[in-house]
Amino acid sequence: MLQSEKRKYLVLLLPFALLILLFEMMPLANIFINSFLEPGTGGITLSNFTTIFTSDYYLMSIQNSLFVCKRQIIR
Repeated sequence: MLQSEKRKYLVLLLPFALLILLFEMMPLANIFINSFLEPGTGGITLSNFTTIFTSDYYLMSIQNSLFVCKRQIIR
């Protein structure tokens, strides 16, 4: 493949790559960063993860999600 053809394909992929970055990667990065922040003060903490893994409500939600995933894989 010629160098100019490769460049043409890269230019055509650029808008798609920007959309993926904007609408998928940026929100994921935001969720990841905010998961370590204290809601009231904005300080860095692991209390959100402590709440999730010690609460029966959240553990049941995780268990149900894994059950549904397992059932879909087994089909």
